Amino acid sequence: MRRLVVGLALVGIFGAFACSSDDDGGGSSGGGSGGSSASGGSSASGGSSASGGSSASGGSSASGGSSGSGGGGGSSASGGTGGSGGTGGSGGTGGSGGTGGSGGDASTGDAPTDSTADGDGAPDAGKSFDLAADFPGTANPNGPWTYGWAATLAGSLTVYPKLEKNAVGPIWNDPANNSLGTPSAWKNNSSGILYGVPVGMVSLHPGQAGEYSVVRFKAPAAGTYSASVKFFSGDTGETDAKVYVNGTSVFTSVTSTDPTYAVPPTALASGATIELWVGPSGSGISDNTPVSLTIQAQ
Repeated sequence: MRRLVVGLALVGIFGAFACSSDDDGGGSSGGGSGGSSASGGSSASGGSSASGGSSASGGSSASGGSSGSGGGGGSSASGGTGGSGGTGGSGGTGGSGGTGGSGGDASTGDAPTDSTADGDGAPDAGKSFDLAADFPGTANPNGPWTYGWAATLAGSLTVYPKLEKNAVGPIWNDPANNSLGTPSAWKNNSSGILYGVPVGMVSLHPGQAGEYSVVRFKAPAAGTYSASVKFFSGDTGETDAKVYVNGTSVFTSVTSTDPTYAVPPTALASGATIELWVGPSGSGISDNTPVSLTIQAQ
């Protein structure tokens, strides 16, 4: 009787997804100019060539040579020898200040979110990737993330092709393999805990036929990465928790203990993977398993 009641509850949440979903159609893998030295021009005129100084354009300041006949001004025009540009508007010693305008060139430093901005093919140090923050995206794969299911542990991954949304939250699933809405990956966007899943967390729910629900991170560039992993007991069902790094099992546990695992700094080639696998330890009923995964580029 308990399993029937729990099963009906599960039907409730995922039935709600199916009935009131707003189907997104499902994703598929998929210098400053030197002109500021106008004041320099005025200094080149030596004062008498006020009209020459006002000539920020500099060209008219060349005619300021006539101010050379203005007495002393001419020599001050040739006094542009201080910048040969007294006559040129780029002029006077201040004109060289115009070249200072080129100091306005934009910085060429790496953008903090560009994994290869410096062109060395490696991720910028300190860049992080957060499963909950990036979920669900609008397509699958979603940047470095892929959500899917596998019939057996470490078996071939089938990408969830359909994204549904409702008041509870977004859910990725596979209409071609769906029993009571599972296997699936979803996020609780409601105002309270649902089926053991806290607000804002992603849950992996294995399938009724023993399928694993999987989230995969694929390194966007070669480099060194570390990861912080947490599994939570979630709903009343017991589940198996696995962590794989580039296809090699590095951690296994059951979720009733709320296990955590830290992937140490590890060199990954571009396209290498870090994966979380959640499978049923029992019937597959009430197996919502909240997970947390944060990847850090070193």
